[in-house]
Amino acid sequence: KALRVLPVMGPTGAPQRRRFSRSLVGATARREGRGRELLLFLHGLGCCKDDFSAALEDPRLDGFTRLAVDLPGHGELRASRPEDCTMEAMAASLRELLAEQTGAQALHIVAHSMGGGPGLLLADTSPLPVSSFLNVEGNLIASDCGIFSRRTMKTSKEDFPAHFRRLLERCSAPMAEPSLKQWARSAALCDPACFRATAESLVSWSDSGGLLEMFERLPSRKLYLCGDKSLNPEVIAALTEIPVLKIQGCGHFVMSESPDAFIEQVVRLATGNSS
Repeated sequence: KALRVLPVMGPTGAPQRRRFSRSLVGATARREGRGRELLLFLHGLGCCKDDFSAALEDPRLDGFTRLAVDLPGHGELRASRPEDCTMEAMAASLRELLAEQTGAQALHIVAHSMGGGPGLLLADTSPLPVSSFLNVEGNLIASDCGIFSRRTMKTSKEDFPAHFRRLLERCSAPMAEPSLKQWARSAALCDPACFRATAESLVSWSDSGGLLEMFERLPSRKLYLCGDKSLNPEVIAALTEIPVLKIQGCGHFVMSESPDAFIEQVVRLATGNSS
């Protein structure tokens, strides 16, 4: 499809300009169901739409249209330039995608890790009313940037491809945790330059405090969901007015480590049934 230029805003409020394709629908997205309310699933850094396969197929969500996408530079959605892989670029692509979802009357966002960045930027200017936002250890503050994002920024652009290959090798090693092996399989689809650009943008937004402010002022139902093995005490302390729920026995990838408990929280928040 044709490309066009859209204005977007950076973390400091300075306008930026990016080129985006008009749609993510196709091989880069998976859609299930025909409900009038749309559940949009957004993956983390180096991940892909397949992280949410269990939720897409679960009959408890049959009343919703479920849409999981590969964000620019991830999975099957190739990006022609690293600039197309920033938080702002991803949010702009998602806004265009939502504009094409005829029949949808409300939006529920489920955002994991890095996906919290474009998810919150989208919620701020969504073409659909946002009814709920489930933040699954999504980036909010500086300390959220750890092994895969801030450490990426310590490696030069020239040296990063080799660093990225070594990182994938470590995460794919026989003794690595299953969740890291799964992450490495998805991350191997990323172009290193695009991965680094996404990490740079994510760190900038997290350091700015803007993502936390957006999450706090969202008027919709919202919940911060985390694994009890990977929770960030600084984030929990900052979320004084937002409900926090910990899933026992889980780390960062709660969708795959405890899919039933994860989907139950998706259902409860989207339907407004917190009991």
